[in-house]
Amino acid sequence: FFDIKNTLIESVRSLKDLKVKFATVHLLNGLESLKSANSVAKKIGVKLLGVSVLTSFDNKDLRDLGFKSQLKDQVKRLIKIAIKAKLYGIICSPNEIKMIKKIAPKLKCFTPGIRQNKKKNDQKRTMNAKEALKAGSDCLIIGRPITKGNPKKNIIYLPNFDYHIISQSQGKLKNCMVILRQVPWGRWDHSTIREGSYHIKRVFVY
Repeated sequence: FFDIKNTLIESVRSLKDLKVKFATVHLLNGLESLKSANSVAKKIGVKLLGVSVLTSFDNKDLRDLGFKSQLKDQVKRLIKIAIKAKLYGIICSPNEIKMIKKIAPKLKCFTPGIRQNKKKNDQKRTMNAKEALKAGSDCLIIGRPITKGNPKKNIIYLPNFDYHIISQSQGKLKNCMVILRQVPWGRWDHSTIREGSYHIKRVFVY
């Protein structure tokens, strides 16, 4: 959600009966609005995640929008807002995880921009799954690398290349949550992922 304070609060409140566990709010909403929205979210059992700088942006994109700060400085500024607003976590590029964890070790990092090869699509700040987990990601948000083509085969390739290595050598994956985005419903059996032997703690499909 990204809007004026009243609309932001009412948008969060509208989630009450939808059994939603997480909702995203842009950190550019500002501290006052985020505090109020988070207060409402906590009452209805929703955890708010603050969106920092989109993974499809680089320094040039920020300049084109009128921001004078370098990308990392902008992320730092937004993270401090998330801390003061007491949000559950943030949406960030995997490239900024280490920096964020130094500033706010308890803040959960949900990371899109996961790419297993050189094909980045429109993403500019990326890592593969293994690198992101090693950097400290609490949740991998994966879209097209799984949903494009045959999703059922793609989800198998990911553990084979990265997750299997991590689960065997470091055990980090057992503490990881994966979100799959824009899955074509009806094309495959989602239970094969939720209950499969991929050493993934939790999977959310939407």
